[in-house]
Amino acid sequence: MSRRSGEPGVAFVTYDRPLLDAAKRVGLPVASPGMA
Repeated sequence: MSRRSGEPGVAFVTYDRPLLDAAKRVGLPVASPGMA
């Protein structure tokens, strides 16, 4: 997530299943367009 614009990050975006699962476990909002 990038915060350079000064706005808070909206979602953690990944197409890697282990990263997606880990982000969900710690409560991050996630996005994985095209993944079920």
